[in-house]
Order: sequence, then C-alpha cells, then structure tokens
Amino acid sequence: MKDEKLNIWSLIGLCAGIFAIVMGIVVMAAKASDGASSMKFGADFYTEIYYASHNMSWNLSRLIKAVKLGFGSLLLFFGIIDVCYILSRIAKDKPILQVSTPVSTIQEQRQEKGSATHNNL
Repeated sequence: MKDEKLNIWSLIGLCAGIFAIVMGIVVMAAKASDGASSMKFGADFYTEIYYASHNMSWNLSRLIKAVKLGFGSLLLFFGIIDVCYILSRIAKDKPILQVSTPVSTIQEQRQEKGSATHNNL
C-alpha cells in the first residue's frame, strides 16, 4: 500500500511540475501592451495631460513585462525543480533496469521450492 501511495503522490507531483513549466512558458510568451500611441491636441493643457497619461501607460507596460518575466521564470524554475525531485524519488524507489537477481533471492526461491516438494510427499 505504501508503494501505491508513493506512486500516486509522485504522479501528482510530476503533473504539477509539468503544469508549472507549461504555465511559466505561457506567461513568458504572452504579449503585453506597448502603451498608448502619441497624439497632439490644439490646446496645451490637453496635450500635457495626454503626455502624462501616455508616460504612465508606457511605464505600466514596462512594469507588466517585468512582472510577466519574473513570474514566468519563477513558475518555470519551480516546475523544473519539482519534476527533477519527483523523478529522483521515483528512480530511488524503483530501479528502472534490474540487471541481475541477488543471490539471496535465488536461495530463498530454491528453499521455497524445496519445502513445497517436501510438503507434497
């Protein structure tokens, strides 16, 4: 039962790590606004107000890009860490390729066959 529980949690952790990697890539690839375009008006007051709002829009656009890059990188980083950690736990618990059977296991199998033969007589 412990192995099944570990495998379920490992699978959930692996899926969460892959999801974080995908979301990190999506967040980093999303297009952010470049801000408002420049315009001129007849009155100086409206032009000055527009320039102020244009600059605010441009600064907000830069802030959004910085947050997007930071959050996307964070998701990507923790996703990769999660996947590596879960895969190392899975590899530690279950060997991928078992080359040979240990001698003690072979001896135990022989003893079981021998006792089964003696019980049938």
